[in-house]
Amino acid sequence: MAAEILSRYIPKDYIDMHSFCTGTSLENKTANWNYLRKVVTSYKKLKPDFNLAIDEKEAQDISYRIPNCAFKFLIKLYTELNNKKLEEIKEPEIIEDPAAKGYERATISKKMKATDLQLILD
Repeated sequence: MAAEILSRYIPKDYIDMHSFCTGTSLENKTANWNYLRKVVTSYKKLKPDFNLAIDEKEAQDISYRIPNCAFKFLIKLYTELNNKKLEEIKEPEIIEDPAAKGYERATISKKMKATDLQLILD
């Protein structure tokens, strides 16, 4: 999604949407973020007033699906691309529904189906 948004602001000479992997594995996500970081860095050389920076930790946290990292990045992206500061927006809370039936709750069996099993914290 970040690449799609940036492709509207960065000339096609710098960003090739066909260069992104379409898979959802951690390797594909990492490759996509690395490519996007290179695109942003090379475009900043042409346009020094382009202030967007994507650091490795930020990209890694989004790839690992750390709660609210993508939300924070999208706010940063909006602010940098539009030169506007968003009014205070609260991060979405991750709340499990107490009325959810047993099979609807997040259990270890659901988490084990994740492709990135090594990232499960509990």
